[in-house]
Amino acid sequence: MDYGHDLLFGSFLTPSNRAPEEVVALAEHSEAVGLDLVTFQDHPYQPAFLDTWTLLSHVAARTSRIHLSGNVLNVPLRNPAVLARSVATLDLLSGGRVELGLGTGAFWDAMVALGVDRLTPGEAVTAIGEANERIDDAAASVGRAPAAIRRLLNIGGRFSGRRAPGMFAGTPQQWAEQLAELATEYGTSAFILGSDDPTDLTVFGREVAPAVRELVAGARA
Repeated sequence: MDYGHDLLFGSFLTPSNRAPEEVVALAEHSEAVGLDLVTFQDHPYQPAFLDTWTLLSHVAARTSRIHLSGNVLNVPLRNPAVLARSVATLDLLSGGRVELGLGTGAFWDAMVALGVDRLTPGEAVTAIGEANERIDDAAASVGRAPAAIRRLLNIGGRFSGRRAPGMFAGTPQQWAEQLAELATEYGTSAFILGSDDPTDLTVFGREVAPAVRELVAGARA
């Protein structure tokens, strides 16, 4: 089902602390090649990573157009009230460019070591379901259709000079065709490429994204 949303394209970067300025440069490059969103994974227990929230704040000051988000912020390790205030503050300071992505976390041994209760995979999934119900109910309560909630998809793959079988393994045009199908058939309207390669980000922003928009516009027409 196509919900008719505007299409968004973004990057999913590794917040490595080995060379912090390289991470920031990739975020700036994401903006320069026309991407709409730059995101970072959030693992507060990972000593090889920068703190995601601090990084988002720094990148917001170094960019002017691109939106920013954790992908996704680790809720069990971030006080909800403090996080809400932090997000609202950075959104105001950045001119409305902050998006809020929330998750239950995945590396439970590390999270338990930092003092949170362990959830089984089933409990985590049941919680990501209860949250969706609350979102749908809240949307309906103010006259907003639940279908208006945007669906995002993290993707990964490789570009090649010729068409190839499978998803996200061929030419930029082949990628565009596959992403356009996800948009028109399954309602996905935001695609975030997991890559720290500036060449991949350039191809995604300058070749794939415009082609997807053209294909989807044609299908909708």
